[in-house]
Amino acid sequence: MNDIIAIQVKDRKKGKAAFITWGRVFDRLDTSVVERKIADAAEKFGLRDITSISICDSLQDVAQYPFFYEALVFDANGNFLFFKE
Repeated sequence: MNDIIAIQVKDRKKGKAAFITWGRVFDRLDTSVVERKIADAAEKFGLRDITSISICDSLQDVAQYPFFYEALVFDANGNFLFFKE
């Protein structure tokens, strides 16, 4: 199921963080576009020294993060965060 995907980000100074977003809306096969968009969004959360971004195999990979379930419900209710091109 790729309707909602999890992305784990590692920042040299802030450590690990995670994002969830609607599936592969930019390209179902090429993850580089969504990874670039997450990198741009991560800066708004103070993650400016990113060492890696990876698409997770399952939402369970990031379920231990604070506010994971709140974010999941937010997305499931049809709320969207939009990125400018």
